[in-house]
Amino acid sequence: MQFQFDKAKEVTHIDGQQMLVSRTARMVLPQNFIGVGIDPGKNFGIGIVYNGDVIAIWGRLPDRDDKWENVKDAYRLGRRLMERFMVPMPIVIEGPAFGAKFGQPALANLRAAFYLGLHSHQMRVAECVVLPPATIRKRVLGDGNKHGKECWPDLNPNAADAVVMSMLAAGLSYNDKKDFT
Repeated sequence: MQFQFDKAKEVTHIDGQQMLVSRTARMVLPQNFIGVGIDPGKNFGIGIVYNGDVIAIWGRLPDRDDKWENVKDAYRLGRRLMERFMVPMPIVIEGPAFGAKFGQPALANLRAAFYLGLHSHQMRVAECVVLPPATIRKRVLGDGNKHGKECWPDLNPNAADAVVMSMLAAGLSYNDKKDFT
């Protein structure tokens, strides 16, 4: 199973957040594959597997003098994302990269805000797990050092990694012997 992403051609605004959205051509997947992946951060990515489509979203939280405002932005973004789904969605959020030298405390705040925002609609969250990046990549791509950007070079790196997370949330893994590139 191979697929390529179209060029980003849609700009969406959610609570004042401008995001570029890139959609794939329809994939040949049963409709029961659903999942959301979140690459949290000031530069964020969201991957969605839903009804046979894979959608990649990326954006940047606005620059603010008060960094706690970005925490509220991430919460609202997670909340608004779940309002769009009528069925419970499994979710994978990228956890800390153990050994990373910079930015982990601020990233932890944004990760928690996305997590809480997503959970504000508990009936729409089937399961939500936070996993280290290498664990996610190994399960889906077969190699913990391989990034989504290597599979889809035309995508923003945050979006590409979020797509990998959404595939894991949907139950797709390297062991399925599928070619996601």
